[in-house]
Amino acid sequence: MILAVPSPLVQQYIRLCMEEGIEIAGIEFVEDARGNRYTYDINGTTNYNQALGSMMGVDGMRVVARYVRRMAGTSPRSRGRPRVAASR
Repeated sequence: MILAVPSPLVQQYIRLCMEEGIEIAGIEFVEDARGNRYTYDINGTTNYNQALGSMMGVDGMRVVARYVRRMAGTSPRSRGRPRVAASR
């Protein structure tokens, strides 16, 4: 399952990352039969799923590389909001 950015859960993940200074993360959750979602992993390193990226039309590794290249030339104060994608 992929959650869109307007999802309340994604918004919670974004707030968490901003509060904790996490700029890149992979966040994983499971959903039970009742629709309850349980977050079980926040990765500061990647376990990128290329098949999922292809399905979404995103080359995640390229996006991360561009981000790192851009951040290498900036100070921490000039950095923007974290970009968070959630998938199951």
